[in-house]
Amino acid sequence: MKKTFQLSLTILTFFIILELGVLGNMQQRRPAQCYTNIPNKSGKCVPAECKAACTKMHKVSASICLPPGKCRCYYFCS
Repeated sequence: MKKTFQLSLTILTFFIILELGVLGNMQQRRPAQCYTNIPNKSGKCVPAECKAACTKMHKVSASICLPPGKCRCYYFCS
């Protein structure tokens, strides 16, 4: 009886530790990253203006100028 109890306790402990590890990994997931193309009237992408427009739309964001004169704003999806 004592050996059966000890084995059951060991298996239970193993599964509890395994479950806590899986739950911990799920909580550390990063949100998905989205992007939006920001139209500009001049047809040219100025990095400073692109960054300002991107920050205005999304507080935490990054921007990049892509050819042919497109401004792309990257942010975390909600």
